[in-house]
Amino acid sequence: MPVAAMVHQLMQTAIGLGYAEADYISLFEVAARAAGPSREEKGA
Repeated sequence: MPVAAMVHQLMQTAIGLGYAEADYISLFEVAARAAGPSREEKGA
């Protein structure tokens, strides 16, 4: 059950962030955003 609860939480977060009409791939975007700041390459 803990995995189901985590997926439910992730889906609710995705809906709250505006991904309600997006497909399941948007869950990866939500998980990445929740993981912390993104790594951006700095220009050389």
